[in-house]
Formats: sequence, structure tokens, C-alpha cells
Amino acid sequence: LISRSTLTNGPKSRDHLYCAVPTIGGQPAGEAGCHIFTNEVVDIDGDGFPEGEDCDDQDASIYPGAEEILDGNDNDCNGLIDEGIDADGDGYPAGEDCDDMDPAIHPGAAENVVDGIDNDCDGDTDEDVVVMNDVLPELPILTPAKSLKQACTVNEAAQTYTCDFELTVTNTGEGVFNGPIALDDSFGTPKPTSLTTSGAGWECMRTDGLGSSCLRGNATLEPGQSTSMVMTTVIPSSPSGASFGNCLAVGISESAFLRASVIQTVMQRLNIDGGPVDGSPGNQTREGVRQLQERLGLTPTGQIDDALFAAVGLPSAAGAEQACITVDLPPVARPVRCDPPQLKNSKGVCYTPKRPKTDCADGQVKNSKGQCYTPRKNCPSGQRLNSKGQCYEAQVSCPKGQKKNSKGQCYTPKKAASCDSRSTVQSGDACACRYSKMRKVNARSCVCRNTGLGPIPGVGCPSVSIGGGGGDAVDGERGCKLEVNGICLKR
Repeated sequence: LISRSTLTNGPKSRDHLYCAVPTIGGQPAGEAGCHIFTNEVVDIDGDGFPEGEDCDDQDASIYPGAEEILDGNDNDCNGLIDEGIDADGDGYPAGEDCDDMDPAIHPGAAENVVDGIDNDCDGDTDEDVVVMNDVLPELPILTPAKSLKQACTVNEAAQTYTCDFELTVTNTGEGVFNGPIALDDSFGTPKPTSLTTSGAGWECMRTDGLGSSCLRGNATLEPGQSTSMVMTTVIPSSPSGASFGNCLAVGISESAFLRASVIQTVMQRLNIDGGPVDGSPGNQTREGVRQLQERLGLTPTGQIDDALFAAVGLPSAAGAEQACITVDLPPVARPVRCDPPQLKNSKGVCYTPKRPKTDCADGQVKNSKGQCYTPRKNCPSGQRLNSKGQCYEAQVSCPKGQKKNSKGQCYTPKKAASCDSRSTVQSGDACACRYSKMRKVNARSCVCRNTGLGPIPGVGCPSVSIGGGGGDAVDGERGCKLEVNGICLKR
């Protein structure tokens, strides 16, 4: 078939002229022949709808009444493409939805983003977007400042400088600031050895010599309002003087020591047991960090990272505006140290002291203070010489009734008690029991413990046994009722 012509004879039938040339091996093999087919109904794609009714007689899926699918074709031959299909599920079918592949684009969508797209399908692009500079909220801006309150003082004995710095944070923005404030104060050289702070609500971490982080929680600053504190810094002195530089910024330091110290302080304020504030994140600190992360809705890794600081409202100080100050420190002379045996006098000058005398001259003696003196060898009549070489009045004899003690002093002895010679003996100024197994009944007499009677002269307290059945036999009889010192007195 090399050609076909259609001759229309009505709305549903037509004549067709077909012409063909016979071929052998693909080469013409005769003259062309033509034939007319009258009133033939043609349905090329076989979908039951002939040409003229079928809007695409080359595709059997396209015909009047076919199901409209999302393919960019008029499947049902109604002149509309993909009508009634909601491919993106935004509630607006194709034909109404200007982009049925994007659920954010449909009639009535918000046109509030500068994206070059007709989001609300009204034929205009970005028409509802307002210039952002006109609607930006009033934001707070925290600006740091640092100054020296007064000249640094010198402590020559301790070989240190003490400098008082005032640290100030001002809200230079147009909005109210509410939240915690962290400051990163970085130090130059000489490295400070210690620091203390004063200021309501402020707390600074222990310095590692390179800087310190200071924290104030829940601060409220109106536009133009400031908060400040005083940091007293102790710096090692230098015999040639020094220049001490330091810079202040709002935010968290990059120092691992200070970052750990800040989080440890935050945990203490939130009653989370994260260990001491020592800048060393051990097991106790990591467990506390996990609890803090869970409380903030973060993954509990136990790691101190930027996400944790962001969650507690403490941004990094990296790239933040800095307030720097440099202080000139005067030279401080090193203390004078004397080599033994030299000593230092009140003016700080070394000197060699005179050697003390170790021996006294002939005829002298040394007192308790190591001083030599010449004792008096002979004392006046009636006096004596003591161990210090001093003369004193010595009493040769005491009046009647007095006695002399070891110091040569006279005294009146206490009158001795009159002792019962039968039961006691004189013992100094008191009476003592004469025999054992006796007890005192008063200051001058004793009795036997077992009988309550006085002792037997020359024997002492008897050994008494009543009804013991012992003792010597008398005429071969036994059973003594009263026995004294082994002798039966009554049977």
C-alpha cells in the first residue's frame, strides 16, 4: 500500500481509494493498481470508535468515555487533559491545581515566600510577599565592654599584681532580652593565677590561665539596659614590668576546660548531680550531661557539644564581637634572699651577724640566757651563795617547835595525831593500822575486820571459825563449835 484517500459520503461512512504496487524482494514488480472501497467504517486502533469520534485512533486507550488518567493526554476525548485527577493529594484535581505534583501548590495556598512560583494558582507570582525588612521583629543585641576600674596594685611580698576589671553587657538592640548570658574572657600573658568576681547573679569559672567563662542565668535586659560585674585578677609580677591584654566576648569559649566548667555549673543550678565544677568531664559529669540532654529533648550522648549549648540558650563566642583592653604593669623587684649565715635586716639588706660568745672568761659563769657574769665568791656573814652566784640570807636554826625544809626555810609542822598504840602506829602526821586485816574506825584507832574487836597483843587479828567442825581433837572427840587461830575453844 502506497497511498490511501478518503472520500466522505456521510458522518459515519466514507469511501476510501487504496493504491498499491506489487513488489518482489522489496523491488517494484509491476504497475500500480487502485481500488475504491465504498461506505467503509474505519477504526484503526480497534477501540470501537471510528475516526472522527475517536480523538486519537492510533491509541486504543483513548476514546470517548475512557477513564481519565494522569498522563498528559485527553483520555476521554472531552477536550480536557487529566481532569478530576489529584495526584499530589492536596484536594485539588488537575485542571484546578496549577501544579498537581506539589501539594504545597494549589488554589488558596499561601503566597508568602519569595520562590518565583505561583503558589496559589492565581496567575501571579510572589504577590503576597512583604519585604522582610518591613516585618522583622525587634531583636535584642548583646554588646560587651571591659574596663580597668583603677590602677593595678603591687604586692611585693607575694610578687603579684592585683587588677580589678569591670565587665559589662549592654542590650544595644531594639527588643527585650530574656535568657542566660555567657561571657568568654580570654587572657594574654602573664597568665593569671586566680580570680574572684562580684556582681549580682554572676559566677565565673576557675581560670586555666588562658581565660575564664562567666555565667548569669535568667537575665532580663530592656533596650539600653546593662548588667555588669567586677573581676579581680591576680597576676604574677615581673622584674621588668609587663603588658597584660585580655578580650571579652558574649558566648561560650572554645576551651574544653571552660566548656565543661559551664555545663557543670548549669547542672548544679538545675539540681543535676554532675560532680564538682572542675572542668574535667569524668563519668559523673557524663552521666549528668545525659540527664540534662534528656530533659532538653536531646539524644542522651553524654557529650558536651554545640547542640547542648544551643539548647540551654548559650551560643558560641566564635566570631562574636570582642571588647579588648591592655594594662601596663610596673616592674617589681625580686625579693632579697640572703645566703647563710647572713640575715636580712628591716630594710631588706643582708648582713653577717656577730658570732655569739660560746665561752665565758675566767671567773665567769653562764646564766640560763647564755650570758656570762661574774659571781660573787664570798657572801657577807650570815649569807650564802646560791647556784646563780647570788647571796641570800640563810637561817641557821629555827625557833622551838619549828623545822627547816629543803630550802632552808623554817615551818611549823602539823601536830601529829595521838595514836592508839594497841591498834595503830604513827605514820608521819597520821595513824596507820598496826596489823593487816584491820580497818580504821577513826583517826587514831583500828579494829579487826572479821571480829570488829581490837587485836590480840603480839598476835594481831585472830582467825575465827564458828561451827566449822575442825580444830585439834580433845580425848579423841571431833566437832568444834568455836575455833580461834586453829584452837577449838568450844565443842
